[in-house]
Amino acid sequence: MHQKYDQTPRTYVKVRADESAGSLSFDRQMIGIGGASHLPVPETVQEQVRSLSHRMVRVFIQEYFFAYPEHGVFDWTRLDAFLESVANMGADVMASICVRPRVLYPTIDPKIFMPNDPEEWKKLIGEMVKRYSVERRIVTHWGVANEINIGESGGTPLEIHSPDDYYDFYVLTSDAILAAWPEAKVGGPSLAGFARDYLARFVDLCRENGTRLDFVSYNIYSGSPADHCAAAREARKIADGYRKDIEIYQTELNTWFPDAYVEEAAYSGRYAASLAAVLLALNETPITGSFQFGMYDQFVNPDDFEQFYSITPFMLRHWNEIPHRFGLFDWDGRVRPQFFVYKLLTAMKGERLPAESGDVDTRVCASMNEDGYQALIVNYSEQHSGDKVAVIDFTGLKRGLYRLEVYRIDDQKRWNADCALIPVESRLTYALPAHTAHVLLPADSVTLVRLSRI
Repeated sequence: MHQKYDQTPRTYVKVRADESAGSLSFDRQMIGIGGASHLPVPETVQEQVRSLSHRMVRVFIQEYFFAYPEHGVFDWTRLDAFLESVANMGADVMASICVRPRVLYPTIDPKIFMPNDPEEWKKLIGEMVKRYSVERRIVTHWGVANEINIGESGGTPLEIHSPDDYYDFYVLTSDAILAAWPEAKVGGPSLAGFARDYLARFVDLCRENGTRLDFVSYNIYSGSPADHCAAAREARKIADGYRKDIEIYQTELNTWFPDAYVEEAAYSGRYAASLAAVLLALNETPITGSFQFGMYDQFVNPDDFEQFYSITPFMLRHWNEIPHRFGLFDWDGRVRPQFFVYKLLTAMKGERLPAESGDVDTRVCASMNEDGYQALIVNYSEQHSGDKVAVIDFTGLKRGLYRLEVYRIDDQKRWNADCALIPVESRLTYALPAHTAHVLLPADSVTLVRLSRI
């Protein structure tokens, strides 16, 4: 059945091209890698992520690197290869320390979070920091642990339910980091969910004891932009209670866990549209940075995990059997629609233009640079999205000849073998200061409308 476009509901978008609303950049919205495999980042993924020019990537330093196999013995083979592949993407690195060496934790029990020899632990952490922050200048931010409030079900092998206990572990570890490299940024705890009371208590302990804390962090999986924004603003209030310059990071960001773990779900326009809606909203908050989880799909090797994990079958189920497919790429480097959300956000960098839409489920931002004007429009509803035709009214354009191009991310794979989006519309147009264009916004889609000067 053919679409009856003249009967499709309309939404009205206004862009004022002769007014400045400051600068527009999505540099704070970045990507993370976690936390299942020691294998280096695939070269095809390195190349494409490098094109985004992100300033930072977040990684896990998990026990599967086996960097400390025996007392006094360091084996950097696996970790060197992994971090060098990350460094090749040209970004700084935030590394969350999630190691659990068998010699310091002889019992596989996530609730045993303190090492049996604190001084030896400090030596291990110090050597790690020297290697990757002092000698190699790869890691700039060191996070202490990950999702300790839910333990191994969060993918890492430490479980610390009390913020007071976490504070003790944080002090032990951050002291070792700073002793090795005083310039490091240190923080945590990368909580699962926002867990406000836990975070507030931890920050209070740091304030009361004068403990160095450069950033706080948490993880959220939700298709509601409001959830992500509320957490960012509340985290800012909590951190300000100690110091105004503490950075705020959402170290894992994604939408929802799908009900159907099929390959086709990973290529759904809804995934991309929900991510874009969250990132547009989050960019209006005081957050220092966010890291989409994750850069590419991974798989679990049980031969590794059984050496330090008590619920290895859980990891196999979530990474190997019914994988979430959160990656912007699959393991073989095949691109997914979510990657192009970041490509379009990168293209939006410039002078911000005032822009507004006619309904709450149509989100828009606009910018101007030396090449022309662009508007990014997201059609996404948390409940039920529907097709729309956008009537886009530009005012204040510089009169002249332009090429109008429309790029779209939806359920169709609209890209070529070089990971470049293919325009759904491209034509010459002569624009007066007031110019109107009609553009289809399919349900759960992201659309870039560009007017490039000729």
